[in-house]
Amino acid sequence: MDNIIKLYQDFGVDEIISDKPINRFNVDNNQKNKELRYKVKERDLEYKNITSFDAISKLANKNKKIAVSNILTPINNIISESRNLADQANDLEELKKIILKFNGCSLKKMATNTVFSDGNPNSDLMIIEEAPGNNEDLQGIPLCGDNGKLLNSMFEAINIKREDLYISNILFWRPPGNRRPTSDELEICRAFVEKHIYFIKPKLIVLMGASAMTQMIGAKKTITQLRGRFLEYDNCYLDQKIPIITMFHPSYLMKQTVKKKLAWKDLLNIKEFIHK
Repeated sequence: MDNIIKLYQDFGVDEIISDKPINRFNVDNNQKNKELRYKVKERDLEYKNITSFDAISKLANKNKKIAVSNILTPINNIISESRNLADQANDLEELKKIILKFNGCSLKKMATNTVFSDGNPNSDLMIIEEAPGNNEDLQGIPLCGDNGKLLNSMFEAINIKREDLYISNILFWRPPGNRRPTSDELEICRAFVEKHIYFIKPKLIVLMGASAMTQMIGAKKTITQLRGRFLEYDNCYLDQKIPIITMFHPSYLMKQTVKKKLAWKDLLNIKEFIHK
C-alpha cells in the first residue's frame, strides 16, 4: 500500500475517488452519485510541512474509507535525514555509497541510474550541472550524449580534457519527463552536494545552467546577468570559500548558438583563473 501511495504522490494525485475500479459504462446515474469522493484542500491539513499525498493518506484515515499503514514522512524529516547521512560520510566513496542506498528522494523510484559523478576527483575544476537528463539517466554519467560532446569540445578548446574535469549534478536522479525539479527535491539533495564539494575541494566550481546557479548561490538575477562573473561559494563543511562561476548549459548553447560567443569568453576567463 505504501508503495502505491508514494507512486500516486509522485504523479501529483490530489483526490481520492474509490479503492476499487469501476466500469463507468455499466453503472447508472444513481450508482455514480453514491461514489465517495474526498478532495484534499489546504484547510484540511493539520500541519504544513508534508507532501500532498501525506494529506491524502491522513484524510483517508480520518474518514475510514481506505486503510493506510502509516502517514508518509514529513519533508523536513527527510531533509534532516539526508543532512545526518551527509555528516556521517568520511570520504568520497562513503558518500557515494550513502547516496546509492538513500531512498528519501522519490525521484529515485523512477530513475534508471543514480548519477553521482564522472572524471578526476583531484581536478582543480568541479563542474556542477542541472538535474540529469535522459542520456545521463540511462548511462549513469553526468553531462553525456550530445551535451557531453559539446562540453568536451568547449574545454578541449582551452586545453582541458574531460578526464581532467570532475563533473556532478545538483540532483542525482532524473526528474520524470525532464521536468524542472521541485524545491523539496533540491533541498533533499543539498546536504549531499555540499559534502561532495567538501571532499573534492576544487580550485574553481563551474555551474552549468540557470537551475544549478539558483540552487548553489541562491541568485535572484538571471543567468545572463551573472554568467562569467566570479563569485564566492561557501557551505557548512568548508573551511574557506571557493570561487564559483556560472556558464550557459550545453543544451542551451545548442539551441541558442549565438550565445556561444559568451561561452567562449567564460572559458577564457576560466583558463586564466586556473593558470594563475
